[in-house]
Amino acid sequence: MPQTLAKSINVITAAIGMEAGLSEIATLASEMGIRQKILAVPSLSLGSVDGNLLDLCRVYGTIANRGKSFEIQCIKRIEDKNGKVLFDYEVEKKMPKQVLLEDVADLLIKMLEKVVNNGTGSAIRSVYRLEGEIAGKTGTSQENADGWFIGFTPSFLTGVWVGAESPVIKFKYGNLGQGANAALPIWAKFNHKIKLITKIATKIKDEKFAEPSDSLKNNYACIFSNYYYNNQDVPDSLGFSTDTMRVFSNPILDEMRAQKLKDSLQKRLN
Repeated sequence: MPQTLAKSINVITAAIGMEAGLSEIATLASEMGIRQKILAVPSLSLGSVDGNLLDLCRVYGTIANRGKSFEIQCIKRIEDKNGKVLFDYEVEKKMPKQVLLEDVADLLIKMLEKVVNNGTGSAIRSVYRLEGEIAGKTGTSQENADGWFIGFTPSFLTGVWVGAESPVIKFKYGNLGQGANAALPIWAKFNHKIKLITKIATKIKDEKFAEPSDSLKNNYACIFSNYYYNNQDVPDSLGFSTDTMRVFSNPILDEMRAQKLKDSLQKRLN
């Protein structure tokens, strides 16, 4: 699955979506930040929801926030002419809701890092030479009407959409409309500008994503390596860097399935 995501091999994504359950995916997408109507149809796994950039930033922000959803706020503080505070976001903001298991979010972050390091987003490294830990995903809508790139570091997230008000307007050539060629360069150049700000450049370069739990490392090492199994010690250099997709144990998925069954039984009892 990591390499499937990194290379945008969508047939695997569609198959996993059907196995996981389309209604469950629609519900989770809504909880993570999609505000548009979501139809539980097979194409859902390929991104058929007519979401906007704000929606996608909320979703990826939930992943970056280790599974906690949040609302994007443009206004942080309002004062009147006398300095009286009329609104303070830090005081009035709602507590984030945990909509995704922390381990699942950490795994997604590692997978999205592969997109940047050696997948469809690799131009961030090879062309634009951005350093530090970066996770993200390219996206291209049908017939190249829209190009997307949503990426984040441990401290901030940026989303880019390239397209027109109407999907009838599209790029003439497919390679131009791909998210990797249309949206990613904008994301990279914008983040280069951020890194040029000397006060935060060093901080951004040295920042690290949260360390995954020992349980996640032990049980999911096999996703990224041919040679490590559940009961063996996981080396410090694991790094999640190889292309292997063999899975020998899936305790988090088992937990999710158990919770799903429990919720289903509870609904029947009610």
